[in-house]
Amino acid sequence: MVVVREFATSPIVRAVNRVGYMLCAAGVVMLAACGGDDVDVAPTTTAVVVTTVPPVDETTTTVSSTEISKAVFAAMSDGSAEALASVIGVVTPGSPADIAVRHQITVAELRAIAEDEIAAMPTTSTTVEVGSTTSTMTAPETTSMVVEGCESTNMCTVYDTPVFDNEGGLRSFSVNGVPLEQAVIGPGPLSVVETVQARVVSAYRAPSGVTAVLVSVTAADEALTIFGFAAIHRPLTSADLQPVETLGSWGADQIAAGQSGETLLVFPDTPLDGDVVLTVVTSSSIDLELELALITP
Repeated sequence: MVVVREFATSPIVRAVNRVGYMLCAAGVVMLAACGGDDVDVAPTTTAVVVTTVPPVDETTTTVSSTEISKAVFAAMSDGSAEALASVIGVVTPGSPADIAVRHQITVAELRAIAEDEIAAMPTTSTTVEVGSTTSTMTAPETTSMVVEGCESTNMCTVYDTPVFDNEGGLRSFSVNGVPLEQAVIGPGPLSVVETVQARVVSAYRAPSGVTAVLVSVTAADEALTIFGFAAIHRPLTSADLQPVETLGSWGADQIAAGQSGETLLVFPDTPLDGDVVLTVVTSSSIDLELELALITP
């Protein structure tokens, strides 16, 4: 289990009631067997056990499931693109864990080039505890590394219940008790309007309720302008089913003919269902409404 305490620091966060979500950073600790030089053994009448040391290119590396979950949880808590990229190799490709890590990498990259912090991300995280690993390959392991409690605030995020595939890759985990399968979605179905193509690449709903949706848009023979600030989310399961306006958008707002771009849309307290309506305008001044489903095909 990893517990994280968030401290909102951005002016943007204060403007949107300090909503924010988690991201994180750390590398994977690896244990490697290393080669060495040959050593002459003096003649003796005692039996000698000779060990052949493998060459460097045959060195084996072993990473325990506990180390993997620690690294991924720490990367999610830290949020830098570098740390998140360092754990891509230990998550199952195409899995909820993989979608979550790749989504957060893009968000971190957008934050790095934005003049202000993205509304979904301006937090400082403190890793508190690591523990409880489950796997389909090995018996459960438990490790505890308590650094600091978070009793003084209710702004805690808990990463726990890691689930591994049959080859040892991290497939999923829980965020504040919610399985990752319910907190992230992967690539949605392609939407085509006129010659414009678009889809939801991924979306993550943070424990605070903030939902960050990454959208890809591809232009055909005309350049496009994306009006991300005017995007709305039309949920299926909210109490009033009223459209929700975006808190902001980051990323591409101009796309050249024949090119693609990604835009991050942030919505307050919305479920991971329904669709997102995004307006684009072609270079010939034609307005197009793109309806992008928030489902995994």
